[in-house]
Amino acid sequence: MQNMYNRGLLLLLCVAVVFAANTPQHVHLSLSSSQDEMVVIWHTVEPAASSVQYGIHVEDSEDVAQRSVTGESYAISLGTGYMHRATMTGLLPNKVYKYRVGDANAGYSPFFQFRSRRSPSDQKEFTIVAFGDMGTTPSQPGSDDFALALQQPAVLASTDFVLHAGDLCYAFKNETKIDRWFTQLEPVMAQLPYMIVPGNRDDEELVHERFAMPGAASGSSEPNFYWSTDYNSVHVVGISTSQARAPLELDSAQYRWLEADLRHAAAMVADPNSPLQWIVLVGHTPLYSSSNGHDGGNKKLKAVMEHLLWKYGVTLAIWGDDHGYERTYPLFNDEHDDTATLVGDEQVIQNPNRTVHFVVGTAGVSLDGWTSSQRPVWSAARALTWGHLSLTVADSSIKGRFVAIDGQVLDSFKIVRTSPRKFLPYILLLVVFLALVALFARYQTRFEILRSAAGPKLAKAEAECAAMESILVTSGPYETSSPAPGLRLKLSSNSLQRR
Repeated sequence: MQNMYNRGLLLLLCVAVVFAANTPQHVHLSLSSSQDEMVVIWHTVEPAASSVQYGIHVEDSEDVAQRSVTGESYAISLGTGYMHRATMTGLLPNKVYKYRVGDANAGYSPFFQFRSRRSPSDQKEFTIVAFGDMGTTPSQPGSDDFALALQQPAVLASTDFVLHAGDLCYAFKNETKIDRWFTQLEPVMAQLPYMIVPGNRDDEELVHERFAMPGAASGSSEPNFYWSTDYNSVHVVGISTSQARAPLELDSAQYRWLEADLRHAAAMVADPNSPLQWIVLVGHTPLYSSSNGHDGGNKKLKAVMEHLLWKYGVTLAIWGDDHGYERTYPLFNDEHDDTATLVGDEQVIQNPNRTVHFVVGTAGVSLDGWTSSQRPVWSAARALTWGHLSLTVADSSIKGRFVAIDGQVLDSFKIVRTSPRKFLPYILLLVVFLALVALFARYQTRFEILRSAAGPKLAKAEAECAAMESILVTSGPYETSSPAPGLRLKLSSNSLQRR
C-alpha cells in the first residue's frame, strides 16, 4: 500500500513538474502594422495551445475573457521548445488592456498589461526608449543593472515602445543565455512593444524564430531583419546592417526595399493630410562614431546608404555596435550644421536639413573607449556609461535625453520643426482669396478708366436723346408724356451710331 502511495505521489509530482515546465515564458509584445492590433509572442517547452485572453483593464477585476484569440505555434531550431504567436485585434485607442497567454491544460502566464496605441489624429506626445548591445551577466557586466533601471515604474509608465539596436543577448547559440535574457527583460517586454533589429553578435535563428517584427506588411522579404511601421507621427524603419541573410548592399533586396520605403515615407511627411511628421531609422553598425570600436564609423556602409537618409529626409538614425553614447550634429557626407542654440542645459536644433545620428551601445556590454580625448567637430555630445536614449515626440518637436542607469541625465536636446506644412491648406485658401481680390481690383480699375474716358461722349449722347424725346413728345400724335422704353433705346442707339 505504501509503495502504491509513493508511486501516486511521484506521478503527481511529475505532472506538476511538466505543468510548471510548460507554463508560458519569455512573453513579449510587438507592434503590428495596424493601429488597432498588438502582437504577443511566447515560449513553451512542450506543445501547447497558442491562445490569448484579453480585455480592457478594470481595476480590481480578474475578468479578462472579454475576447480571446488563437494564434500559431512552431518548433524552434535554436534551443528547445516551441514559439507561439498571436495578434490581439480590435483594440480601442489609448486604453489599458490586461491579457494572459496559455490555456487551462498547459497553464497560463501571469496577467500583464499594456496600453494600446493612440489614434493617429491624437497629437499628444509619446516616448520611445532606445538602446543596443546588452547581453547577460556575467559576460556583460552591466546588463543586470541596466535591466533593473529599465523596469523602474517611472520608465515603464512614461514609455510607449522600445527600440533595441542589435546585439541582443550575445548568446552565441547558448540556450541558457537566451533564457536568462528573455526572463530578465520579460517585465519590460510583456508591457511595452519591444522592437529589434539584428546585430553582428545575434544568432540568425534567434532573430528569425523568436520575434515578430512587422516587416511583411511593408514588403520585406525578411520580416524580422528589416521592417517599417508608423506610430502616430513617426515612421520607424528598422534595417539589418550585419547579417548575411539580409545584406545591405547597392541593388540588394534590402537596399531596394529601403529606398522604396523611405520614398513613400517622405511623400507622406510632405502630405498635409498625413499625420506623419518624422522619419526615424534604427540599425546596428553606425555611420558615424568617435569610439575606438569603429574609427569614424562604418565607411563602407556609409557609402552605400547615407545618401538615402539625406535624399528622403530621415530625421534621426539610431545605432548600436560601438559601446558608448554619442550624438552628432545634423550631419551628411561629413559636413555638419552646428547652429544649435543652448537653452539652459538643453541644446535646441532648429529645422535640421541633415540627419542627427546616435550611438547607443549602452545596455550593459563592456564599454569601449574614444579614439581621441577631443570630440570630432561633428560630435555634439558623448559619454562612456550605461543608459538609454529617451525620445519624447510631439507634433513639431522631439525632445531627447540620455539617461544613465543611476537616473542622471547626461545629454539633453530638442529638435524643433517650424515648417508650415500643417497650415498649408489654410495658406492655399488665403492665396486663392488674395488672387481673387487682386483680379477684382484689376478689373474694377479698368472699368473706371473706360468709364472715365467714355464719360463725356455718353453724357452728350444722353442729352441728344433727351432732346429728341422732347421733340417727339411735343410734335407727334402721341398722347403719352414719354416714349415707350424700346423707342428710347433705339434712339439712344441711333444717336451713338451717328457719333
